[in-house]
Amino acid sequence: AQASARIDLRTAARHATRAAAMFERLGDASLQGRALQTLSSILWTSLDIVAAKKAATEALALARRSGDLFGQGAALNSIALADADIAQALRLYGQALDAYKAAGYVLSATSAVANIGATYGDLGLWRRARRQSLEALDLARRAGAQALQTVPLWNLTDFAIVAGSLDEARSFGAEADVLCRALRETRFRAL
Repeated sequence: AQASARIDLRTAARHATRAAAMFERLGDASLQGRALQTLSSILWTSLDIVAAKKAATEALALARRSGDLFGQGAALNSIALADADIAQALRLYGQALDAYKAAGYVLSATSAVANIGATYGDLGLWRRARRQSLEALDLARRAGAQALQTVPLWNLTDFAIVAGSLDEARSFGAEADVLCRALRETRFRAL
């Protein structure tokens, strides 16, 4: 919960590390991997990218060993976030999406789809980026997952600005701002 809320990340990292050690002692590779995946997310949020990738790679090995498809999807998504090679990141996001779908976690697939869209945006492939981001937004909306709508909305705002569609940018931006305020989401606050 601390990691998801992005509060007291040091304590959250300590808890995730302790949980991973506890599950290792219990011989539960799946839960150990999920704890390491949580640690990876915390480290990524804290901008310790190298350590985040290491934890996610360990989580992936444990998820594969235990057959945890959801864990594989989460780890692959995290590894891709930390990968500087955009082509490799796209492959990893695709694998994450496949793992989430195979596990039946359609909602979790939203993050992989959104990350694929954002990566296409990084490449300047605006139509593809927009299409993927709209798909991620639609998945999150249909599931009623407000927290998963913020990233696609802000990405769509950015893509609309680049395309010169200022009315669309204002619309997406206003929706994203209202949602972020309602959720008390601080990641997108203007500095």
